[in-house]
Amino acid sequence: MSRAAESRTATVYARVREHLACLGLATASEHLAAELERARDEAVTPVEVLERLLATEAEATSARRLSGRLRFALRRAGKALLCSADADRLGAVDP
Repeated sequence: MSRAAESRTATVYARVREHLACLGLATASEHLAAELERARDEAVTPVEVLERLLATEAEATSARRLSGRLRFALRRAGKALLCSADADRLGAVDP
């Protein structure tokens, strides 16, 4: 590859990473280099590269959402336990 082609490729690569970051696709941005190398080594089509990047991002997003829901559920469960413990304690002190 010529020096000019390498420079263009590096510029495009940097722009793609910027676009992914701007769109909030950090996981896809992190996996971009590995997927591009895989595509080169295994003659993978651009659509397959895109699909794998989006699948990786979708999995990460699902995991973050699940984690948030679990944190929220545990916090609510903790509050419910505190409320019932407080009620039990107050009921025992003041019949």
